[in-house]
Amino acid sequence: MTESIYLERITSQADSRYDFVEKTLEECFPRNEYRDMEQLRRFVAEKEAFHCQVIIGKNVLHCHAVMKGKKEPVPFYHEVETLIGILTYWDFQDFLYVEHFAINAPHRQKGLGSRVLRDFLASTTRPVVLEAEMPTTDIARRRIGFYQRNGFEAWTNSVYFQPPYRPEDQPLRMQLMVHGTELQEARDFETVTEVIHREVYDVDSERG
Repeated sequence: MTESIYLERITSQADSRYDFVEKTLEECFPRNEYRDMEQLRRFVAEKEAFHCQVIIGKNVLHCHAVMKGKKEPVPFYHEVETLIGILTYWDFQDFLYVEHFAINAPHRQKGLGSRVLRDFLASTTRPVVLEAEMPTTDIARRRIGFYQRNGFEAWTNSVYFQPPYRPEDQPLRMQLMVHGTELQEARDFETVTEVIHREVYDVDSERG
């Protein structure tokens, strides 16, 4: 059982854990849902608003060692840290935008995703925004349900497209989901969309 979970920010490709970030993106997301790795490396090192975090699980193992001169095994505790996922987000003035959140396959179905998300939400007083797929498949509906159970509301009255990460890709029909009552769909949808498109995707919403 994972005793504790915490997040640590990666600020350089030289960090020994950075390769885990790229591997997780490639394994957990379609190619058209994450940026080129060369650009990601630049953002990690240069974009102050962009936070690339690894999710670390810490287990405390109760072990026994046979010691010379001792009749009984001597108990001791050993801490083991495991990379279990990633959470990347953008820190904007009025809200946080989660770009990618994933728990690696071996660590799913253990409630870890909810634990991480609850801790992340508790760490800020600002609204948190993310993109979610449209509820057209069972897996998409399960993902939406996961975020709803953790307090997110889907903005279903507005049409949202995720701009393409690469010139050869097409925009993806998505929906925004928001945690926190400070943002209201009718009032804030256009502003939130403009900020995400401009800062995350380098797109002017008016032209694209």
